[in-house]
Amino acid sequence: MSTIVLAQQTTPAAPSVGFLRIYVDQADSVLKTIDSNGEIKAFDLISDSHIESVIAGLVNKAWLDIENVENTADLDKPISTATLAALALKQDALAFTPENVANKNQANGYAGLDATGKVPLEFLPASLMNLHGSWDASINTPHLEDHAVGVDVGDVYDCTVAGTVDFGHGPIAFQVGDWAIFGADGHWYLSPNSDMVRTVQGRMGNVVITKNDLGLENVPNVDATIAENITQDSTHKFVTDSQITNWDAKQPAGDYITELTGDVTASGAGSSVATLANSGVTAGSYVNANVTVNSKGLITEAITTQWAYLLSSAATSSSSTYAPIAGLTTASLPIGTYKFKVIGPFQSASVSVGIGLRLNQVTAVIGTVSAKWLCSQSANGTASNFQYDQLSTTTNVTSSAVQVANTNVLVAGEGVFSIKTAGTVAIELRSRTAGTVVTLQPNTYLIIEKII
Repeated sequence: MSTIVLAQQTTPAAPSVGFLRIYVDQADSVLKTIDSNGEIKAFDLISDSHIESVIAGLVNKAWLDIENVENTADLDKPISTATLAALALKQDALAFTPENVANKNQANGYAGLDATGKVPLEFLPASLMNLHGSWDASINTPHLEDHAVGVDVGDVYDCTVAGTVDFGHGPIAFQVGDWAIFGADGHWYLSPNSDMVRTVQGRMGNVVITKNDLGLENVPNVDATIAENITQDSTHKFVTDSQITNWDAKQPAGDYITELTGDVTASGAGSSVATLANSGVTAGSYVNANVTVNSKGLITEAITTQWAYLLSSAATSSSSTYAPIAGLTTASLPIGTYKFKVIGPFQSASVSVGIGLRLNQVTAVIGTVSAKWLCSQSANGTASNFQYDQLSTTTNVTSSAVQVANTNVLVAGEGVFSIKTAGTVAIELRSRTAGTVVTLQPNTYLIIEKII
């Protein structure tokens, strides 16, 4: 009798709850099932296939607690995502076996290349080349010939005198610096090392170059600076120096402005100086001026409206006749109405003599004048002032006397006047008594302002 035990835990020595025994009586082909209590629950006459189906129905991966296990051959088993990513970083398979860089230039390793892509001489076998010294190719000394006895492969001679030598297999031309090297076939060979030109246009020997060699077969060998050597026609002509000079002076072709008009004017080819239109304003510096500007930003009118003058040195007079003071004479004033003011210190050489001051025309024509003048007798208000009105350019405005001689006292005047004809005006000075000096001191100032 065969017994199959199916269990969900370790099989005990005797059936217990949770176990099922299935056994087959091979003598009568009877399937018998015994439950955990030891009782036969069912039995039938069965065939081998019936037994297999019954066992297949009872035994599965879930019953054995291995439902997540796939019945896959080892070669067909999948890999994890992490393993796949790690493999993707690996070097692709090479078509050769790579060298280990640690073996570079090492014994039983490999030789590296120099900057010219060649194997350095120190890594070549000693028998590869063996320099025997200098050699004169013009007389083949020392004597070299093919298949010579006692010569080894790699023997080398340095050519120090150029020449052509036939070692036994045809003439070979050597230049200074070339090497003669003995080959494995018993022949001497040329190893070119000279900087001399060996071939010209692919030819050796006494080469003669022609125009055809240079692609110049259609170019005549004549001096093109000689007129007789050139056939001139309507298309091909000589150019004279004067023509070249004229061309050099021409404006390059292009869309250029050749003339400016309006407020800025300029004309002529090439560079030109532009000129601004005159707006009618006199050039100069304008202080305290009325300025008129047009819509283009140009000043069309500039009129000074105030003038100031300061007496820098004393003005003296011993004459009883009025005379203009140079330092208090104005610039040319235009027609209009003005107001003025003058003030400053003066002295008299005598207590009995006073000073005379007034506004008068020089080159201008004054229409009317209305002014008031004050002349002191002594300093610091110790005496009354003399007050005079000036109602014309001929008014005599003179103080009678001073109380202290040669001492500064004050004179002041102000008023308005009109100019009918443009020109200059001035403050005039005189002495009340002829022969007695009166002095208008420095720092006396005159201010004139145009009001209309």
